[in-house]
Amino acid sequence: MQRKGTENRKFGELEEECAAWDSISETRVLSEEERLLWGYAKNDLFRLEEERRVDLAQKSRSRWAALGDDNTAYFHGYLKHRAVSNRINGIQVGNEWVSEPEQIKEHARRFFEILAAIDSAMSVAA
Repeated sequence: MQRKGTENRKFGELEEECAAWDSISETRVLSEEERLLWGYAKNDLFRLEEERRVDLAQKSRSRWAALGDDNTAYFHGYLKHRAVSNRINGIQVGNEWVSEPEQIKEHARRFFEILAAIDSAMSVAA
């Protein structure tokens, strides 16, 4: 647990350092030594991000193996969560809030038809 806290602190410090170098580079030209320091910080940050990604992938695989393969409660719970988070519950059309699925589909279809027509007209004009 102590290791994670140290890694999180180091990650935060590297993010701050990279952000500081970004800000400085926007106001003036960096010296060669400064560019090297900035590069080292970015490389270290990338390495830590990659370690985190690999660690999360391993945890996910072991969790999946422990809970079983497809057709498990975990698998279906995950799919249900994704479906809920991707659902469009309603859209604003003019001054009206539309929440009926068929109306949402119809407004979306019309919007993209108009968008395609505009894009087509722009292509012909060019």
